Amino acid sequence: MDRPKVSICIPAYRQLEYLRKTLESIRIQDFRNFELIVTDDTPDNAVEKLLKEFNFGTQLRYHKNEICLGSPENWNAAMRLAKGEYIKIMHHDD
Repeated sequence: MDRPKVSICIPAYRQLEYLRKTLESIRIQDFRNFELIVTDDTPDNAVEKLLKEFNFGTQLRYHKNEICLGSPENWNAAMRLAKGEYIKIMHHDD
């Protein structure tokens, strides 16, 4: 994929029911020139398992944090991975 127009950065921590709704809202959009970056502070692999239910293909970049970073640093971790012209932080419970 060439440089995406938008990097959608989701700093995730638990709350899978909200994350599922957020991912579904992204999936049904007509605009497709985006990358989806999920940085995960959850102590287990529940977020990773949920992401496998969706087919974002190469648009999805998942990063499991080695240690829990906390909210602000998890946001920053996602933004550091972004390659898009624009960055949208979309919290997992938005």
